[in-house]
Amino acid sequence: MLKYIGQHIVSIVARFTSKVYFDSIVLTTQLDQVNLANTATALTAGNILSGIVTCTPNDDESWQLDTAANLISGLSLTGDNFSYDFSVINLSTGGANNITLATHTGLTLVGNMNIHAQDATDDAVSIGSGRFRVRRTSSTAVTIYRLS
Repeated sequence: MLKYIGQHIVSIVARFTSKVYFDSIVLTTQLDQVNLANTATALTAGNILSGIVTCTPNDDESWQLDTAANLISGLSLTGDNFSYDFSVINLSTGGANNITLATHTGLTLVGNMNIHAQDATDDAVSIGSGRFRVRRTSSTAVTIYRLS
């Protein structure tokens, strides 16, 4: 749908969130973040769909990712190379309270899947968050990339 607003053409695209394009600027409506319990053991397509997943672990945690089939259907990755980005934020400030994303059926993981606890010092190695991209590579396979 196109709508003229002043001298800008606005294109509204609805998928999971509404996006509004002003020339080359994209405004996105953010769904509510998902706060996982510190005893979580899985990261599902439904969790990822929110775009932001937070947790305050009390110890090292390993979250098994959903299967490729569930990610493809749950994120509506209807064609090869369709993708969906999401963030995981580790709210813990304890040095050993890390979150690790673990593989599942049909997944290929690229990059460091460990989200370290926050370190607020000036020379910090970890900021306590990770940005990821879920990319459908075939009708039965997904690659998850660590972007930052």
